[in-house]
Amino acid sequence: MKVGLRLTSGTMIGVVTLAIGTALFLQKVLYLEPCPLCIAQRVLFVLTAIAVAPVLLSGTVRSALWALPFTFLGLIIGWSLAARHVWITYFPPEDIPGCLPGLEYLLDTLALGEALNYLVIGTADCLEDNWSLFGLSIPEYSLLLFTLLFILTCRLLRLALVQRQAGRQAERSIY
Repeated sequence: MKVGLRLTSGTMIGVVTLAIGTALFLQKVLYLEPCPLCIAQRVLFVLTAIAVAPVLLSGTVRSALWALPFTFLGLIIGWSLAARHVWITYFPPEDIPGCLPGLEYLLDTLALGEALNYLVIGTADCLEDNWSLFGLSIPEYSLLLFTLLFILTCRLLRLALVQRQAGRQAERSIY
């Protein structure tokens, strides 16, 4: 039954690879500069893939149960940032900061709490809707992908728990 864990975790890593590849294509080929919220979402996509990678490599229930809390945490934060991004796109706050320096500069010059505050509030860059596909913007696709990854993580949890229970029942039947 290792195939179920590996297939699900491999699918998750594939989704993340597709998301990051698309983001890099939009940035490097179409010259769409990412806003701070976009960059934070990219980081959380990558952290999700890193958290799930041991499950793909080992395929064990133990690795899945160790990886799942970190995966859920990263996905909840990423989903929240994507939802915030979609929200400020449709309902821009009155006091949103205008042009701010890049995220790297903010992290270098401000305390981490202040930089994260600017990140969550968003900037005027986050309001730009300069690309869409099938009527959905980049933040909306990000929200959909975080939702899909969350569903796949729930499947991974279910598979791990079922396999762990099956292993315990097999141990009991031996004795």
